[in-house]
Amino acid sequence: MGSTIHGDIDGDTHNDTVTEYSIGGVPHVHAQLFTGGQSDAAVQIGNADHVQISFEDFDHSLGAATPPPVAVLAIGATSAGSAVFSFLTLTTHYCIMPWHIANGTMFVGRISQQGPYSGLMCDGAAGHVYYSLTSAEPASGGGFTVTTQLMHHNFTLLTLDAAQTSHSTDPDSTVKHQYGDFSNCNHAPLFP
Repeated sequence: MGSTIHGDIDGDTHNDTVTEYSIGGVPHVHAQLFTGGQSDAAVQIGNADHVQISFEDFDHSLGAATPPPVAVLAIGATSAGSAVFSFLTLTTHYCIMPWHIANGTMFVGRISQQGPYSGLMCDGAAGHVYYSLTSAEPASGGGFTVTTQLMHHNFTLLTLDAAQTSHSTDPDSTVKHQYGDFSNCNHAPLFP
């Protein structure tokens, strides 16, 4: 049996139970709602038979009368200096599922301190937290070209804003930690 965490994934203000485990070498996430409902999803990311799970307050809304439900973050191991991740939330039928993009493909993000750097950045403003996929690669004239894509979801459907690019002249060590890891999110950096 893997790890178990408790938090409100359905928005009823009661803690639900989320458990990570493996069947036949495939990672799974099981959700048991406070109301009694249960569901399970395979989360085939990374190259290990287990994933690390935690909660992300993806839909954070400061001052909301009823706090929005949290999302489950699943992280899969890959090679040294990198990892992959996905989010899981409930469908409209209260079944836990990994996020997918419009064509139905499961969303898998990359955290990497191997070039090009890639990560997940969280930025709070006006009582909300905004999540963006990030990447940084060396620019031809020096420094780094940084790309960010703001993330949105409707239950388990993920949409991404158009990529925004900028230029950074920060040193490599700063860029690596800012754009090649979890930055300012609920989850601590993987590579402190």
